[in-house]
Amino acid sequence: MKYFKLGLLSAVLLMLAACASMTIDTQSKIQVSANTRWGILPFENNTTVPQAGDRVVAITQGLLLTKGIKHIYLYPRRNQCKNLISCANQMPSSRRIKAWARRNHLNYIVRGTVNEWRYKVGLDGEPAANITLQILAAKSNRVVWSSVGSKTGGSRSGLSTMGQILLNNMFLSIVVQ
Repeated sequence: MKYFKLGLLSAVLLMLAACASMTIDTQSKIQVSANTRWGILPFENNTTVPQAGDRVVAITQGLLLTKGIKHIYLYPRRNQCKNLISCANQMPSSRRIKAWARRNHLNYIVRGTVNEWRYKVGLDGEPAANITLQILAAKSNRVVWSSVGSKTGGSRSGLSTMGQILLNNMFLSIVVQ
């Protein structure tokens, strides 16, 4: 009977693990000081979900703060756009980014793209997310770190919770000293 229960428990755990999957590809580890100054640009929203980029920016900011990064600045939003999903010219030009980085004495800039942020259609409505992140050296505008992550969750998973887990795992290669 003991082996039957153990086998049944193993089967249930295996089925639960099969419901969720995560894939992350990261360029390399990066070591940063907690006192460096970071900026976060608006994330591109390549989804049909309103304000998905804003949601991922908020989670990204929170996770960087929990890693010990003390100085984070958000790129100011343009209020004239009334569209929920995306706005033409929402992404600032390189010239504007450099000027903003100089004004705020930034060391790093985070930019990202949200390619998927939704509940899959079907009986279970499983959450799915795909996010691309890059960290740029503010002075040179050179990419110093990049990561791409995808995650699907089980039918009882929340999309924001699953997205936070995905981003947290993507940020594991950022070492704050």
